[in-house]
Amino acid sequence: MNFVREYRFGESGNIIDFLIEDKIVLEIKAKPLILKEDFVQTQRYLQSLNKQLGLIVNFRNRYLKPVRIVRIDTDVKKRFS
Repeated sequence: MNFVREYRFGESGNIIDFLIEDKIVLEIKAKPLILKEDFVQTQRYLQSLNKQLGLIVNFRNRYLKPVRIVRIDTDVKKRFS
């Protein structure tokens, strides 16, 4: 499996935790709750990189339960810019 850890992109120096097989954006968290801002951040990464799938994994939960984020291809995506 090919992956890049701490993948940097964009003029603002955004850093993705992992880019897997040049297809999947993986964001690792360790916080009590996954917030709306985490979803928006991952959606923004998907839009910027033109990727279809993102995963958020929170290691602070009692059980690991990855959250899948799919890129939005509508006018709504302007909210994530």
